[in-house]
Amino acid sequence: MKNIFTLIVLLMLVLKTTAQNKLSRKKMKEARAKKEYSLVKNLVESKSFVFEAEQVNPMGGAHIDVKGEGDFLEIKSDSIKSYLPYFGVLHNATGFNGSGAIKINNIIENYKVQYNDVKKNICIKLKGYKNMEAFEIILNIYKSGTASLSIYGSNRSFIKYSGIIHSI
Repeated sequence: MKNIFTLIVLLMLVLKTTAQNKLSRKKMKEARAKKEYSLVKNLVESKSFVFEAEQVNPMGGAHIDVKGEGDFLEIKSDSIKSYLPYFGVLHNATGFNGSGAIKINNIIENYKVQYNDVKKNICIKLKGYKNMEAFEIILNIYKSGTASLSIYGSNRSFIKYSGIIHSI
């Protein structure tokens, strides 16, 4: 009987310690997520960052890995600069001298930022132009600095990129 009582007490101590460790790990994870989100939020507020594409997701096509290729979208103050590969349908190919890549080097228009502090993500919407083509750009940034970039071109099919953001 004494052995059973000792075993029950030991089991309760082990379970209590395990529960405390889980709670402690959860708090640490929440604190780390809060810190990461704060850093990302500060980066976005500085309006000086780069989205670096790692994967392209063309409409109706397979994922294409472009990590390390130097494909980017840069936001710096009131300007936008990009070089992003394009795999899709061009609806009006006039004026596309070359590769058809999304190359923008212009002033940003309609820049809007929405913060979701509960889910710890940020949505940036803006417009960019190159020659006769308008681009609606939506950049969703998550707490860890990963991001997805959706581009709707006036003369192209929709395309989506996955990647990371970092400072310039």
